[in-house]
Amino acid sequence: MSTTFFICKFSELNQYVSAPKDHLRRECYTMVFTGNEGAVLSLNKKDTSLPPHSLLFISPSCLLSIPEQLQDTDILQFSDEFYIRSYHDTDFLQSSSLFPEGSYSSIEVPDNFLRYVQNVISLLYDAFQHMDNPLYLQLIRNLLEQALIQTSIHKASTNMPDFFDDADKTIVNLFKESIKQHIHKSRAVKFYADKLNMTSKRLAKATYNVTDKTPKDMITEYIVSQLKWELIYSELSIKEIGRSYGFLDENNFSAFFSKEMRVTPKEFRKQQRKKPDRLSTKT
Repeated sequence: MSTTFFICKFSELNQYVSAPKDHLRRECYTMVFTGNEGAVLSLNKKDTSLPPHSLLFISPSCLLSIPEQLQDTDILQFSDEFYIRSYHDTDFLQSSSLFPEGSYSSIEVPDNFLRYVQNVISLLYDAFQHMDNPLYLQLIRNLLEQALIQTSIHKASTNMPDFFDDADKTIVNLFKESIKQHIHKSRAVKFYADKLNMTSKRLAKATYNVTDKTPKDMITEYIVSQLKWELIYSELSIKEIGRSYGFLDENNFSAFFSKEMRVTPKEFRKQQRKKPDRLSTKT
């Protein structure tokens, strides 16, 4: 997934999103804030009505069609690579009830929370105009993290449902949690199917129905996201990083990473550590 962030009105979407009206998995985390008129979006090919001043959180694997005619509705998207700066960030996105796998959640913003949300959105718009400045990049990430945490706290206090509306989505979420817990032990699909007390075929059916991906694809995506973070921020050697994920031979690790990222681990680390927004990275 590319390093992506933008925020705009629905009417400006064509500048940032290709074919917004098509039912597509956008491969980014999406947040929507409705204006005074509310909004109707198509989520997983079902029209969903949102009241005025609602926050909507859409997972990367949810089918989303975005109407462009809504003038007073804000939308922002960010990739995991843009957001993640620590293991905590990875765990938060993977397990957050705001972004249930293959689905979405929403909150009707109460009056005592509305000004905070509006202020954060205003600050994000301003910072987005200065994305080339590392300090503004840092500000965007901090605002995003703060907003997601604050909303998670509010959502938990209101006991809102998590939209796990069928068995397949429940399986996929349990599978993702199991990957996080056991990835340093195994990368084998059968290992995780056994942990979930089901066949590999049943697990594959669930992941394909919810995400259009195989269990192997999901395991690989998680490993790559962790490897990228390690290569950018950790002081472990490339050999040590590979070994921690079961690649006992450095050449095998390099071949795996190069296949997924089209660049070797050494080249990736060198490229990323040169970027000016890596403020916390030692060189």
